[in-house]
Amino acid sequence: MSQSIGKCLLPMLLKKRKWTQVDLEAATGIHRNQLSEYSNNKRTMSLKNARIMANALKCHTLTICMIGKYRHGDRDNFSLFTAL
Repeated sequence: MSQSIGKCLLPMLLKKRKWTQVDLEAATGIHRNQLSEYSNNKRTMSLKNARIMANALKCHTLTICMIGKYRHGDRDNFSLFTAL
């Protein structure tokens, strides 16, 4: 089975860091409306923006998305790629 980028994990990472989207906007220059669209899975982020956000959040680029098949509301069929 091939893997694909799925659900955005920005909300979880922001909560863990005790940041808001406004804080992330200030750290990255990415507008909070765009961050909201990523967080709500209404927009797919570019690799460039994923790297910028990962750098600001001090995590690996691939930890901001779940890897696997994504169906809205289904959280059991994911594997989080955090190694590297």
